Amino acid sequence: MAETVSVTELTPADLSETPLLRDHMAPPEARDARYEANYDRTTLWYDAFWREDRGEVTVIAPLLLNLARPLSQARILLDGRPVRLRRRRFQRHEIWRLPAPAHPERLRVEGQGWAVEASVGRARPERFAGRNVLLTISRNNDLQWVRDYALFHRKTQGAEAILFIDNGSDAYGPGDIARVIGETGLAAHVISAPVPYGPVIRGISNPHRGKFFRSAMMNLARLRYLYGARAVLNSDIDELIWSVGRSVFDMAAAHPIGFAPFRGRWRVPGPDAEPPLRHVDHFVLPEKNMPARSNTRSRPDGLRAGSTGMCTGSSGCRSSTASCGGIPVTGTARRFRPDGNPTGG
Repeated sequence: MAETVSVTELTPADLSETPLLRDHMAPPEARDARYEANYDRTTLWYDAFWREDRGEVTVIAPLLLNLARPLSQARILLDGRPVRLRRRRFQRHEIWRLPAPAHPERLRVEGQGWAVEASVGRARPERFAGRNVLLTISRNNDLQWVRDYALFHRKTQGAEAILFIDNGSDAYGPGDIARVIGETGLAAHVISAPVPYGPVIRGISNPHRGKFFRSAMMNLARLRYLYGARAVLNSDIDELIWSVGRSVFDMAAAHPIGFAPFRGRWRVPGPDAEPPLRHVDHFVLPEKNMPARSNTRSRPDGLRAGSTGMCTGSSGCRSSTASCGGIPVTGTARRFRPDGNPTGG
């Protein structure tokens, strides 16, 4: 029986119609047009969803910065009922928890002279439960590359499903992504997330600190969709991971802490390759050895979700090698406990 592909859209709370804005993280001299287009000043939270097993609403948000104070002074309402918000801060994102014995329809925050609200969804782990899952974030990647990426990992690694987060592609729509993935035989869910990804900030010690979106989406995936998965491989569309012996999913599932990293190297197109290029055209090692960053794969009860890159790789045990097609490699396969929390250190 053919697998189904579903599509949903992120339901963020936006501050554009209020007097509030997130403070800049870049010095004035670094606020060029690219920074202004990519830095998120108006999203209060990305998504809210109800977990029946926990009896609570989980909210995934960007780092609040100066917005923390007005939030702390605001009323938090679920379907008009006041609730207490528990807030946990991380380096680039936040996770809020609100008690909710039944599924509420709306989350509303009312402050002094401002208010925002958005719908509350449900956790949807069923499609991914017990399965080997690909997790990727993409924007405007060639649809043929999307298809090749999904099909390659189904055939070589035993991937059974994919959670695809589309960051506002304007070259095609979420339905086009669903159609292409549907041709690969994978169960799939596509999330349309047209919010700012975040800029590279010049002139500060951590130029990526304003990239709230990626770490937030990894945790949205973990806590809303993938906490029942067998193993999760996080990588980019231009990464093809291959292994000798066991699959990367099996390595993650067997690892004591559910986390198994691997390394990668660049690959470039052959001398006779002509556009449009595909993964298969990238098979030449560059003359200068350029090791890529570590990739990982994990069980959903293992360490938290991971990173990015392009990879055609060979993977051994914990320390393995991977080969990339034009971009440095990183990725993560992990396992999680049924409550969505990590095991191990």
